[in-house]
Amino acid sequence: PASEIDVSRNSLAMQCLVILFVVLLIASIAGIHMVHRITKPLRGLTEAAKQVAGGDWNAKIEAGGQDEVGVLATTLQNTLEQLRHNVEVANYMADRDTLTGLYNRYYMTQFCGKHMMEGEKEAGVLYCDLNGLKYMNDHYGHARGDQMIMEAADQIRQCFPIDMCCRMGGDEFVVCVFGRSEKDFRKQVEELRSKMCLGQLASASIGWCWCEEIEDFDAMMTEAENAMYQEKQKFYEQHPKQKR
Repeated sequence: PASEIDVSRNSLAMQCLVILFVVLLIASIAGIHMVHRITKPLRGLTEAAKQVAGGDWNAKIEAGGQDEVGVLATTLQNTLEQLRHNVEVANYMADRDTLTGLYNRYYMTQFCGKHMMEGEKEAGVLYCDLNGLKYMNDHYGHARGDQMIMEAADQIRQCFPIDMCCRMGGDEFVVCVFGRSEKDFRKQVEELRSKMCLGQLASASIGWCWCEEIEDFDAMMTEAENAMYQEKQKFYEQHPKQKR
């Protein structure tokens, strides 16, 4: 009968509609899940890029998965780690003397300025200049002269292990001491003087200055440098063959 055929047709149509609805629902859920899987790491990449652009090299990129987004995240994470390493090396080289490993003049200026702004009162400055470096370079070569400079740097570092030790350039060194008593500073100065006299290569003229109330750090540097030149004058009077 036509009525039974209509009932069967309507039932079949309803089943098809239900199946279609279920398929669409599953497809929608799968699509939402897929979009979430794609957009979540992309949001992480975006946030990491913003951190790096703001100067934060410690940004962390969640790298995972073997799809295109996962490969991209892994690649960017490796790139960021390499950049972070390069920045650390660049910062180190910007603050250090490449031959001796001591701090350079720029870093010393920043360091001392910071301590003065923090209200440090007592400070000591030692100025050290090697004797006979030109003679060493002229007679034994610059490699031997560099060895002389490195030996002097090692001796300074040993006598002032926790202080600001700086190579100003050439054969000149400066040590800045904060938070120490004058007695302890004098003891360290004399220890360095003894080491320089007994060194295999390096000997040096040393001048120093101590101030209980820091007013002008440049003036302290000048006073220590002048004291060093007075000692150097005596050295070359006693060793006239070793021209500067």
